[in-house]
Amino acid sequence: AKTSEFIIGQILPEVRRGRMVILVDSADRENEGDLFVAAERATPAQKQRIRAAYEGMAAAGDDEEDSILHDLRFHQAILEATGNAFLASMGHVIESALAFSFKLSAQAPGNRLLSVPLHKAVLDRIEKGDARGAQAAMLRLLGTTRDEIEKVLVDGPGGRTTKAPRKLRRA
Repeated sequence: AKTSEFIIGQILPEVRRGRMVILVDSADRENEGDLFVAAERATPAQKQRIRAAYEGMAAAGDDEEDSILHDLRFHQAILEATGNAFLASMGHVIESALAFSFKLSAQAPGNRLLSVPLHKAVLDRIEKGDARGAQAAMLRLLGTTRDEIEKVLVDGPGGRTTKAPRKLRRA
């Protein structure tokens, strides 16, 4: 219980600041991150929810609000598919931080459309039950999103230069 309290005490302030947090298993278990066990544990119905969210995001095209709504559903469905009640409940806690990061990265022209194939790679790995592949695909997606947010913060929406921000921490 003390370990859980310590972890929650470390996570919540980071989430409140809008920072991304990835929980990982113990070091003696390959550090694969609980998030990616969705690839191994997802039921057919959960995989269908992830796919439906992806398809909604892909169909949204340039419609930023619709795309963000489906993107949130995509990530929440993955959290629920882990079978970890704590992670699933965290989806609602971090929803506003995720929405903010999606809106920020969408300020660069075409970013919402560019993220669709990255989400597809995550979906494909989950549907195949490939936890390591899902982890690698998700880390590519998160890294690309982080890079695009940094670019928007430095160049401003539409490429206008602004003062340089603090460097975002790598996931």
